[in-house]
Amino acid sequence: MEQVAKNYESMSDLKLLELVKNPKELRLEVLPLLQKELINRGKSDEALSISNYLIQTKIEPNFGTYSKQELTEIISERIDRGESIESIKIDLKDNGIDMFELLSVDDKLKNSSIAS
Repeated sequence: MEQVAKNYESMSDLKLLELVKNPKELRLEVLPLLQKELINRGKSDEALSISNYLIQTKIEPNFGTYSKQELTEIISERIDRGESIESIKIDLKDNGIDMFELLSVDDKLKNSSIAS
């Protein structure tokens, strides 16, 4: 996933906009990375179009394929974009993930690394 994010960072605006035109041709797990890069470049309408695609087709990312670190990053990004914690919590719960348990584990890991 890190490599995909780097690839998006190196692409031209034109190439990113081409990808947005056909989101169904992309893997679901890369769509948040594409959205993030679009937002970083000030292309919020295009980033929103990906969300609209997911809503219209009722496709949700399979959160079970992400590591705890990746899930934590996804949660942070969604919060940074202004999404409500309740909305994120429900989305994750629907996919069998307890957001607060995940964040608690992340905090414990951070605290143990600080103590080391």
